[in-house]
Amino acid sequence: MSDESLNEHQYQYDVCFSFSGNERGYVHDVANFLKNTGFKVFYDEFAEAGLWGKDLYEHFANIYSKSSRYCVIFISKSYSERLWTNHERRNAQERAFRENSEYILPARFDSTEIPGLRDTIGYIDLRKKTPEEFASLIIEKIGYPVKVNYLPSNPNFLFDELDANSSHEEDVIYNIAVQIFESLKMATLEERRLLYDIFLNGCPSGLPENIHINADYIQRLAGYSLEKILMLLSNVECLGFKIHIDDEENENYMSGIMKVITVRWYDHTVDGYGNCTDVLSKMFESLARLCCPNCSRAALDRLDFSSLELHYDESEFGEDNIC
Repeated sequence: MSDESLNEHQYQYDVCFSFSGNERGYVHDVANFLKNTGFKVFYDEFAEAGLWGKDLYEHFANIYSKSSRYCVIFISKSYSERLWTNHERRNAQERAFRENSEYILPARFDSTEIPGLRDTIGYIDLRKKTPEEFASLIIEKIGYPVKVNYLPSNPNFLFDELDANSSHEEDVIYNIAVQIFESLKMATLEERRLLYDIFLNGCPSGLPENIHINADYIQRLAGYSLEKILMLLSNVECLGFKIHIDDEENENYMSGIMKVITVRWYDHTVDGYGNCTDVLSKMFESLARLCCPNCSRAALDRLDFSSLELHYDESEFGEDNIC
């Protein structure tokens, strides 16, 4: 998929919810599941501060007719009786009619008839689904969100992995991640892919100070000559990367000498934090740990760090990743 097609329409939300307050408990669980899986969900409790002081009639019209990729309508008797839900529904139906698309995804708590929603439209019976099961169906239907040049404002994966114990520590980690992200944005695609291969396949024993890798091994992984690898690495030194090439004695080599490439990343901003190689390592790890190999490399190419929004819990995900 080209960057041009990805940028054709960047929606503010992956999905918006239209529901009656009587069903809030169920909807809340669905919204939380999707949010914790990296989706941008318009659910009123998530937008409380943003809604404060707005003209809600106009704002909701924009949300349900323009700002979301999909709209899930939670149908019930109380849904059909509320003024606000009818306002949301009419704007969603106008969008679906205008685009002739499967924009509206209906789900039913009961068999209440809804004006303009034909009986022939497929729906999900929520009486037979737990919130988690229904959220999984939404993911299966609309697919995982695809973003370009995206760094989440709440990189939970980094906070978990780097043992952030206070809001101050989280702020420090986030600020470092922003600087790393800006460095990666200025790197070329070849440079980013090479760095990713080094961090994912190098020896982590030097962390948090550095990552290092056998020069012969990275040549095979990247498919580049040593000369090209060194050229690409020298090009990114202006972006905060520090590169060292060392000869180490190794009895397994006929020559007795093994070349080792060592990489570090430094934050050199005005309020910089010095050597922050461990943060970069975890950023790359989030792509590899939470996505399949093809998806992780595609995310790297797009600079989509949506995976940082997730709380990785092996008891929840098991041995498989989210793809």
